[in-house]
This record gives sequence, structure tokens and C-alpha cells, in this order.
Amino acid sequence: MIFRNSGIFYEVFDNDAYIMHYLFSYKISNTGKIGFPISAKNKVINILDSKKINYTFIEPNGDNLTKDFKGNNKYDDILKKSLAIIDKEKMINNIKTEINKLDKNKLKELFDLIKDFIYEK
Repeated sequence: MIFRNSGIFYEVFDNDAYIMHYLFSYKISNTGKIGFPISAKNKVINILDSKKINYTFIEPNGDNLTKDFKGNNKYDDILKKSLAIIDKEKMINNIKTEINKLDKNKLKELFDLIKDFIYEK
């Protein structure tokens, strides 16, 4: 994972942002990035170390911090879990959008179907 210092924040992009969302519930922007305050750096490092995920923090002064777990790097495993969560969240958000369009009667009908499905014996 690559963390770029941007003033008082670190930024991550693309797949790295998905992993950060999965691990820390940080919100992903429309441009596919996550930013978090530099004060959270130690917390992020502790979690990445515990999950055995390689990382590099890129600093403006060139004093970068890198951790390489070599053959034990779990980045790909965590990315797969992250993408599955992202897909599930997208489906849920699409469903919410459609539910908000329903009138009261259709909403009650849908709710009854969901209750029947969930509590089916």
C-alpha cells in the first residue's frame, strides 16, 4: 500500500483505498481515494502490521517508511475481502435508492416479503 503525505493528511488511491475502507471504515471519495489525518498514522501502521500488509509512507522530505512482509504479504487476500464488501455496499445502496421511490403500499408489501423471507422456517 502506498500512502502519500498531503499536508496534514495521508492519501491512498484505488485498491489501497478499498482496503482502507474495509479495515477502518474510511469513506471513499468519488475519485477513488481516501484521506486520513497524519495523527492516525500509528493506528494505521499497527493494523497493517497485524494484518501483514506491505506499505510505504511517502514523505515530502524523502524520509519514507516501508514495511515488506515478503512472502507473507496478505494484501491480495485483504483486497478480495474489501472488494466483496464494496460490492455488497453498492447493492445495498442501489436497493435503498429504489426503496425510496416506493409509495407507502408498495413499501409495506416489500417489507412483508422481506419479513417472510428472513423469518421463514
